[in-house]
Formats: sequence, structure tokens, C-alpha cells
Amino acid sequence: MSAAPMEEPSFEQRRGFLVERPTIRATGAGRVDEDDAAKYLGVSSRKMRQMRAADEGPSYARIGNRIWYALNDLDAYIEACRHETTR
Repeated sequence: MSAAPMEEPSFEQRRGFLVERPTIRATGAGRVDEDDAAKYLGVSSRKMRQMRAADEGPSYARIGNRIWYALNDLDAYIEACRHETTR
């Protein structure tokens, strides 16, 4: 019996990184709550509240006492924060 061929390790595995994508729970309409929006952007929930209080950050909807973010708005915010290098 021959052994099954081993898969080539990824760049991250060769360099010792462990890249984990956070689990995001979105509604059927593509909306996420504050905690999942924070995970999506890689910031804390506290930072999300600070951005809202300063009228910064991605667009959101307040429905009752809940805050909702559309994934499209989070993606647009990421693109708006993008900086191009000049070199």
C-alpha cells in the first residue's frame, strides 16, 4: 500500500501564521448586528459605538434598540478607507 500524497502547505502554514476568518451571522437580507459588524471590520464593538457617536464609520440602521449594518455598507466603508500607494 502506498501512502496518499501530502498537500503542499500554504504560505501561511509555512510562515507559521494561523489565519482564521471570524464567523459572521447575517440575516437573509444581508444585515448583521453590531458584534458581527465589528468582527467583519476587525474592530471591537466598543469601537463601533465610538464611530457611531462621532458620526463616523459605516452606515447603520437603528430598529428599536438594535443596531444593524448591511454587508454592502460595510464593504463600501472598507473601500472608502482604502489608500493607494504612490510608489
